[in-house]
Amino acid sequence: LMTEYRLHGPPGTGKTRALATRWVPKAAERFGAENVVISSLTKTAAAEIASRGVKVPEKNIGTLHAIAFRALDRPEIAEARVNEFNEAVPLYAMSGGRASIDEPEVKSERGSTGDQLCAEAQILRHNRVPRERWPHGPLQFQNAWESWMESEDLIDFTGLIEHALVACPVAPNEPQVFVVDEAQDCSVLELDLIRLWNRSAEYTVLAGDGDQSIYGWRGASVRAFLGTPVPEENNHHLKQSFRISKAVHRFASRWIKQSSYRYAVEYQPTES
Repeated sequence: LMTEYRLHGPPGTGKTRALATRWVPKAAERFGAENVVISSLTKTAAAEIASRGVKVPEKNIGTLHAIAFRALDRPEIAEARVNEFNEAVPLYAMSGGRASIDEPEVKSERGSTGDQLCAEAQILRHNRVPRERWPHGPLQFQNAWESWMESEDLIDFTGLIEHALVACPVAPNEPQVFVVDEAQDCSVLELDLIRLWNRSAEYTVLAGDGDQSIYGWRGASVRAFLGTPVPEENNHHLKQSFRISKAVHRFASRWIKQSSYRYAVEYQPTES
């Protein structure tokens, strides 16, 4: 039975600290530090949680991409060889690759046709939109990109998550607890993998704040984070900000109430 907890942390309420000093130590005490996985959008962010508390093994700390990379026995990554793709398919030439699975989510500011179509295809993949519903442009790009990857026996960053969903029903080393920070910036695809792996674990903690989602450009989905119902007692709230002043809090609270889809958490500003 899948158990999912959510830690809702509005701005400045100490979400990282709460994970590091309460949630991770509690999980490690019960199941052993070697059975706890800490994941975030970058390895640096995940390591920050681990550095403040229990000594979780380094192999259990990092991006979901890095965990999937190990689960798939370290395939060669297509983005590291994008110049070869450009030579093979000049019509869809892209600006350049990113070769680090530890920091994969860097937004390209360049604007070739290939870059634009790749970005559209990435969002469609992250939202798991069926191919028959894709627009013509990104579909043609994706067909060319996949054909080239197959010929070279490569997997791209998003493909790590897609392949793991099919080939790896259990996470590497069968951990018992997943702690996922900044969950509001995960995509449908990524949260589907986390929840798949959670079926073989004891529980998962998704920590985030739906009001702070900023990665829509790469397919992040607040609805993926909040849309799956959990018992109300599984929702935990941090209610005191140590960073947001009263004036900023008043303005931000009025502004964010215009949002049509959110999980509202009432929190207190600092005294200043």
